Amino acid sequence: GLIAIGGKLIDTATSPRHVSLARLVIAESPRFPELGRIFFDRTSARFTRHIARYIAEHTQHVAALRPTELAEMFAGMLLHHLLFERFCGAPSTLSPARLRRLTEQASELIATSLAGSAVRDLDRRSE
Repeated sequence: GLIAIGGKLIDTATSPRHVSLARLVIAESPRFPELGRIFFDRTSARFTRHIARYIAEHTQHVAALRPTELAEMFAGMLLHHLLFERFCGAPSTLSPARLRRLTEQASELIATSLAGSAVRDLDRRSE
């Protein structure tokens, strides 16, 4: 589910190889904008599409949900602090157990949003 997807996202995006490549692309994107667009499409945008597809496939009331926006929020909740920490070369402050809890909490927030949207959709139908 989302917890497994979130764990894979964290592992991939915070790997030393990915962080090094991201630093290079960010530094060179002003001179080579196409490089930045390609990198974004093959990393962040690809993962967002994957998460959005998962959300859409596991939800009955997709029209009201905006799966892509939920996917972007999910990825942002998981990665913002971690990537900034890595980009700045700061030592990691998050233990594997804490990373797991953060992933579970982000997944729970998305699930709550999905449940709330389904309830609102049902409420609209009953009016």
